Amino acid sequence: MDSFEMLPEHIVSEIKKFLEGKKEEYKISDNFENPILRDDVFVLLEAHSVVVYFPLEDEGNYGFHVTRTLRNKKVEFVYINTAQPLSNQIFTAGHELGHIWELDKFLSEKLEIDLAIDDLGERAMNRFAAELMAPPEVFINYLYKLVRDIPHEKQASNNSYSFELPDFIQLIIELMNKFMLPYKTIILRLLELNEIPPNLATALLDDGVRKAGVDDFISKAITASGYSKITKSTNIKVIKGKEGESFSDILNTAERMSVVDDSIIQSVRSDFEYYASVLADSFSGVPMPSITMNQEGAKADGI
Repeated sequence: MDSFEMLPEHIVSEIKKFLEGKKEEYKISDNFENPILRDDVFVLLEAHSVVVYFPLEDEGNYGFHVTRTLRNKKVEFVYINTAQPLSNQIFTAGHELGHIWELDKFLSEKLEIDLAIDDLGERAMNRFAAELMAPPEVFINYLYKLVRDIPHEKQASNNSYSFELPDFIQLIIELMNKFMLPYKTIILRLLELNEIPPNLATALLDDGVRKAGVDDFISKAITASGYSKITKSTNIKVIKGKEGESFSDILNTAERMSVVDDSIIQSVRSDFEYYASVLADSFSGVPMPSITMNQEGAKADGI
């Protein structure tokens, strides 16, 4: 691919198996009626860790995870930067859940690979989060509901669909709102599921293209659709812990770990080898030719 590389299929296959095992182990389908988790992922994360929600305005970091020993017991701590858009917080929660559930250990042992090579570990966590937050069948079904509802031209010869740019933008915005996920995640999900081609994904994610006034255009489209919640920060300041941990214990531990205010949280951050690699994107589009997509893939004429 031009500017990003997909995970090898054998790794993706194991990630899916791992996730299905965790869904069964923790009875996720029983505990969460909606297969689209959205912000319910925070409930799931809090069941497995102590979560520090705190805004850091001038900070590109979205969140991170660290393990500490408290009274001879391993405790997982996760930080979520609530100054980031809600959609990024949600994706970060899914990403960090992969760390807590030790997806990296599972892949290393199962496939006998070094996840430090080519940043495979963090890329695997991102794919895990995408599979968790936007299950393939649910995502595809909703995508094609949108295809039916949003104006387009159907090309009978290859069962594909051509959209004008504003209509394609609306489709992406609807997906962002439905799954409460960032722009980049939605674009990559479309690519991962063979709904758009690599060259179109590259164009949609290109910084130069996005800075040419299209970010503002998309922002206005999101506002006009009434979906501003997904691109706004929450700025929440709270500590939530898994069941069995008293708030007093959590707060005392957080104070000892220095995770209460800006300087304290930053000191904890220095303990991490990896940060959550989530791009702080809200949807952006680009004035392009019409876009053609179908279930076998897609093409962008002229790109």
